[in-house]
Amino acid sequence: MKKAIVLLFVFTAVFCLNPTESNAQAFQNGDINLGAGIGIGSRLVGNGGLPLAFHAEKGFTDAISAGLYLAFASYNYSYWKYTYFIIGARGAYHFAGLIDIPDALDLYAGLMLFYQNVSIKVRQDTFFNASSPGSVSLGAYAGARYYFTDKIAGFAELGTGIAWLQLGATFNLSR
Repeated sequence: MKKAIVLLFVFTAVFCLNPTESNAQAFQNGDINLGAGIGIGSRLVGNGGLPLAFHAEKGFTDAISAGLYLAFASYNYSYWKYTYFIIGARGAYHFAGLIDIPDALDLYAGLMLFYQNVSIKVRQDTFFNASSPGSVSLGAYAGARYYFTDKIAGFAELGTGIAWLQLGATFNLSR
């Protein structure tokens, strides 16, 4: 996990120190974004594993977007293996029209309706395997996305998801 965090910070530093100028603007109507990130503070027992999350979103106005979220984490502890899976739909409000922020910064908050499943397995004994029937939940999140170029942004999100904090990159496919 330390290597993944170091790589993420190196990736972010390279883009931040890139001398080329960006004509990127905050979130816009019609934007299609694909993102991938890692989680810090996993919701799994013992906060273990490396949570991975993926999202896709489409802008329906300059302030409203909606899309899909998919995340997975797995953690081995002694003889136990914990697996956590989330799939959901989410929508966000983008604050660029309400507050004065730089064009390349996208501040947003939203709600997510998601299905989650946790399974527990004993690796050396087959007498105990448990899986939750899964549950549907509603959660909230807030995030910031900074566009280094018109198509590439780094993001941080707090709240509902595979982890309490998610860091990653977003790629805008529509610009």
